[in-house]
Amino acid sequence: MKLTILAATIFCLSFRATADAPTEKVLDAFHKTFPLVNKVSWSESGHSYWADFTQNDVITKVNYDEKGNIITTFRYYYENNLPLMILGKLKKKFSGMKIFGVVEQSSEQGVIYQITLQGEKDWIIVQGTSSGNLDVEQKFNKP
Repeated sequence: MKLTILAATIFCLSFRATADAPTEKVLDAFHKTFPLVNKVSWSESGHSYWADFTQNDVITKVNYDEKGNIITTFRYYYENNLPLMILGKLKKKFSGMKIFGVVEQSSEQGVIYQITLQGEKDWIIVQGTSSGNLDVEQKFNKP
């Protein structure tokens, strides 16, 4: 999870906070999609806007273009929010390892899950797809 937290921190710091509010189209799209979210912070990156908020204990980042279209989303959570297909395959393939954290990235290309697993001696980062395919991306030994 330390690696996931580090990646999320670097990701967040790569955007500058904006003094200008998002366009009306962006705000309208956001409020239609997330009507119950009331604590949101906005940042700007190039010609797009990022909304950062927490909903149902899930940290969420949504990237909008200037017209209010969602470009990509990131959600940060734990195993209880993973789709059952992926959870079942993870538990079978990596038995004995704990799911430490999940980064879910969604875009027009689909949904990708980056899952950090913690074992007694190592960390494994697995990339999963919504169809349940799992590929080991990185493996680190614990110090």
